[in-house]
Amino acid sequence: MRWGSVVSAFSERLWGLANRMGAPFVVSLMIVALVLVGRLAWWGYQQLPPPRPSEPYCLVLTDEDVAPILGEVTEVFEGDYSTSGEYWTCRVGGDNEQRIYIEAAPDADDVLIDYKAIGVSVVDTVSARPGARVQAVGDATVVSWVGQRYAYAGWFEGTAAVIFSIKATNDGVSAAAQISFLEGIAIERGAELLDDVGFTTTPSPTPDPYWTP
Repeated sequence: MRWGSVVSAFSERLWGLANRMGAPFVVSLMIVALVLVGRLAWWGYQQLPPPRPSEPYCLVLTDEDVAPILGEVTEVFEGDYSTSGEYWTCRVGGDNEQRIYIEAAPDADDVLIDYKAIGVSVVDTVSARPGARVQAVGDATVVSWVGQRYAYAGWFEGTAAVIFSIKATNDGVSAAAQISFLEGIAIERGAELLDDVGFTTTPSPTPDPYWTP
């Protein structure tokens, strides 16, 4: 028997049963059918892959910036965890399960205290790290270093700073490669990101030559 004939015969029997049972049965049958269709539609929706984030990521980053480290971007999380608006952070994740973390502040020495030694500025603290690389870019200073299993590159301009980091591998060569990419991101996007976040830089205070601790 052909499948069409089977469906037709079943439909006729169902229709005859509905006629005998009356309107309540038909209504109940329609409700069951609608519930099943709704569940199937929801299941189909759940199987769809999540929408891919669109660039720029974290206000300024592009695929060209992050692809060498992350591959294809799969997630972006941005948030301001400071009630005063003096701290901004963002995270970009890739399909290789790596993530780039970004922290920015208009006054690094007051906010990014996890990076500084007591009585020493953030930029001077990280510049003194073993193997740190320091370079001047215009009025800014870019510092890259490795510490606590993470690779870092920071853009320091006046009192403001933005630090990019990624978890370093145990392979020193790979960590060095990550440093190079992070440096490139810091140089290319550091000033732009601070501007977009609204953390305008102010000149660093000039030490008083007559003041002694």
